[in-house]
Amino acid sequence: MAYEYLFISLLAGLYFKLDVFLLNFLKGEEAVGIYTSGYKFLEAFVFLAVSYNFVAMPQFAKLQKLGTNALRMRINKDLRILLSVGILVAFAAFVAFPIILPYVLQGEYLRAITVSQIVIFALPLILIYSIFLNTLYVLEKAHIAVLIFASQAGFNLVLNLIYIPRYSFVASSYITVFGEALNVIITFVLVQKYLRKI
Repeated sequence: MAYEYLFISLLAGLYFKLDVFLLNFLKGEEAVGIYTSGYKFLEAFVFLAVSYNFVAMPQFAKLQKLGTNALRMRINKDLRILLSVGILVAFAAFVAFPIILPYVLQGEYLRAITVSQIVIFALPLILIYSIFLNTLYVLEKAHIAVLIFASQAGFNLVLNLIYIPRYSFVASSYITVFGEALNVIITFVLVQKYLRKI
């Protein structure tokens, strides 16, 4: 079981850094600088998902022992809360970034505002994805998460190779959001499937 979480960590790291590597290879350091400057603002909000995982995982494990109804109720409650928080933060940030970030970013790096406004919409998706991943873990389906991260790394690689040459860091921004949306759909379907089987 421990090796599965090791693979998840390695593949997640690859998944989240592949676009930076490809941007550097295909477009150079300036594109990487602009992209990572905008992306940092999403990373600043990801503490919400990390904090949620820290608190929720032990509770999910307890609820799983009580049966699927208790677990389903918790999943539904968390979905409502985290989706609301994620959407609220994303829209507030989208509006605030063009006002606030010019005080932080200068010159060419002002283009990172576009990146930050796009990738911030990955936040609600990351929060929802966290719920479904926690569910897969307590259902002892960590090996499925390994496959998801592996396929997402491949997906990320292919789309970035296709679209970075033409659209540079803007392509990577949209691919980030699209990839998280795909993660949510895949894990939602799998969670429903495994909960029905119990």
